[in-house]
Amino acid sequence: SIIDGFYNLNSSNIPSNTIRYIHKDQSGTIWLGTSEGLAYFDKNSFKQVSGPESKMANKFIRVLEEFKDELWIGTENGIFRLNKKTKKTSVSNLLADRRISLIKFISNTQVLIGVYNEGLFEAKSDDNFKSFAVKNLINTGIPTSLMKLNDKVWVGTSNGLLEYKPQTGEIKWIKRENGLPNEFIYSIEIDDEKQLWLSTNKGIVKLDPKTRDIHSFSMNDGLQGFEFNGYSSYRDTTTGRMFFGGVNGLNHFNPKEIIIVGKNNTNVLTDEISQLRPKQIAYFSDKEQLFSKPLPNNPTFDSKFQIFKGEIP
Repeated sequence: SIIDGFYNLNSSNIPSNTIRYIHKDQSGTIWLGTSEGLAYFDKNSFKQVSGPESKMANKFIRVLEEFKDELWIGTENGIFRLNKKTKKTSVSNLLADRRISLIKFISNTQVLIGVYNEGLFEAKSDDNFKSFAVKNLINTGIPTSLMKLNDKVWVGTSNGLLEYKPQTGEIKWIKRENGLPNEFIYSIEIDDEKQLWLSTNKGIVKLDPKTRDIHSFSMNDGLQGFEFNGYSSYRDTTTGRMFFGGVNGLNHFNPKEIIIVGKNNTNVLTDEISQLRPKQIAYFSDKEQLFSKPLPNNPTFDSKFQIFKGEIP
């Protein structure tokens, strides 16, 4: 069997059957964020983080982020901080009681936090976030994903892709008018060539962060569907292969094996699809409006077809 273990609510090992987030920390411990609390894998079984020491039992968990010896837990009711050794949690007063969608540390003194329909916040601290200064970078939308590349931070949101420079505070947007097929960004991954790959509500996008050239991939290229899901991407650092989860299944590919045809927003994952392109097409021209419906094997009807001259669109 390929199944080594099965865990659900009936086994009392996890708080809920609805798994929202999975995180493997630096020590190798696997954490499960569920719709009703937190669990971790210990000695071949899962254990719940519960009891009087747990301040976040039954909380709907959205995101998990590691920070030093802690696990930061974003929920529908704010942020909790868990000591990974003692498993004790405390309530953070940073953006208290907000619906958290994203937590990402970009340094030991700086964290970016997304809040549902309230935008993106930046918190800075010099004392391990016992105290902090908070700045609202954008005040609308849902931040969903974040990747840091060199001196820039790329943030996927429900309103497009955000480019942020923490050193200067400069913010730029990439939206539909810049070539995105859809502005709802679910996940971001970065390949070995430092290219961005985005899953959206209308396919997968490859973006060159230097030139901002965009190539979109659709269902014609083999995608499971147009729509993808949040927190559902992964890049295998050993092979470079990427995985994106959607509403109808999973797509995986190695960016090195993808051949881009054309320079402007081409929907081709391999050059094999070019073999299906027609060499010649005809169009129907009936200026006299003699026909209201197709008439097979009718010479007059057939004569209305003309060969299209010029570049095939």
